Amino acid sequence: LTNKENTKKVCLAGGVPFRWSTINDPEMQKKFPEYKILAEALKYADPDWRPIIPEWPEVEIEHLGIGVNLVLTGAKSPEEAMNAEVEPVREIMEKAGYYTWLK
Repeated sequence: LTNKENTKKVCLAGGVPFRWSTINDPEMQKKFPEYKILAEALKYADPDWRPIIPEWPEVEIEHLGIGVNLVLTGAKSPEEAMNAEVEPVREIMEKAGYYTWLK
């Protein structure tokens, strides 16, 4: 499934490119001009963008993950889902001592 040929087929069917060879393929860039922009953006992307804090798993799984799922299933708009998670995440961060400067 992840070889060059199959990856091209997946992308041509609407899938997301996950190989440099697919993103940089001239044929694919002709069909999907955004691949050129993606290739440039990926040069600067941080592959481990997540905050390196002990609280991150709880924030990601119990709040961000649930919020994103609600959006993907159509249960909430992106704004509704993320706004609903602001207070719970703020409480986690305050309890951990991250917002002492706000007091």
